[in-house]
Amino acid sequence: MLPNNVKSEFLSALGCVVDPDLLVRALTHRSYSYENNLQQTNERLEFLGDAVLGFIVGNELYSVYSDLQEGMLTQLRAYFVCESHLADVTRKIGMNKVVLLGLGEVRSHGNEKNSILSDAFEALVAAVYLSNGMEVVSDFVKRTVLEDIDKAKALLEQNKAGDYKAVLRDLIVQKGYDEPVYEYAEAGPDHAKMYTVTLTFPNMPDFQAVGTETTRRKAASLAAKNAVEKLNKQLTTE
Repeated sequence: MLPNNVKSEFLSALGCVVDPDLLVRALTHRSYSYENNLQQTNERLEFLGDAVLGFIVGNELYSVYSDLQEGMLTQLRAYFVCESHLADVTRKIGMNKVVLLGLGEVRSHGNEKNSILSDAFEALVAAVYLSNGMEVVSDFVKRTVLEDIDKAKALLEQNKAGDYKAVLRDLIVQKGYDEPVYEYAEAGPDHAKMYTVTLTFPNMPDFQAVGTETTRRKAASLAAKNAVEKLNKQLTTE
C-alpha cells in the first residue's frame, strides 16, 4: 500500500506501473527507516539504479551521436548522471514532494538536498527496471534524464574547451571521492612558457592525471578532462 503523501502527479509522471513495495522502498531514505524502526532503505536499489542508469545513458549517447569522440561522449554522460542534474529531474517529476525522510531531515529541508534526491532517483530507476524490465526503464530514462539531450550537446559544443573542472566536481560528488589536488609547474622562457598541472586525489595514491598547456587555466582544464576520462574508464571496468 502506498503512503498517503504519494501525489497523483508523481505517479502520473512515472508513465508506467511500478511495484508498490519497490516504489515505497525507493522513496525511503535511511533517516526515515531509522526513526521508524524499519529494516529497508533505498540504498540497495540506489546501487542497482546507478548501474542501470549509467548503461542506458551511455548506450543512448553511443547510438544517437555516432560522430562524437570518446571525450565528448564522456563529458555528456558525466553531465546527465551528475548529482545536480538528477536532482533537477527528481524535482521535475515531483519526487521531492513524496520522498520519505526522518524528522531531522524534514526540518533541514532534506527534500531539497541534491544528494538525497539524486540517490532517490537512482533507486527509482532500479524500481522501474525490476518492475518492468529494460525496455520500459530505458523509455523512462529517455523521457526524464535525457529529455534535453540535444540541448546539452549544443551547450557543450558552444564551450568547446568545456568546464572540465565542473564536470569533474560533479563526478567526485556523485561517487564520493575526495576533493582533487592541483599541483602547478612551469617551464620555458617567458615568451614561450608552458604550464603543467598534475591532478591527484588524497584517497587514491595511484591515481594521477596530467595536463600541459600554454596557460595555467588551460592546463588545469586539460588535467581535469583527463581525470574525468580516466575515472570513467575505471568505473566501467569495476
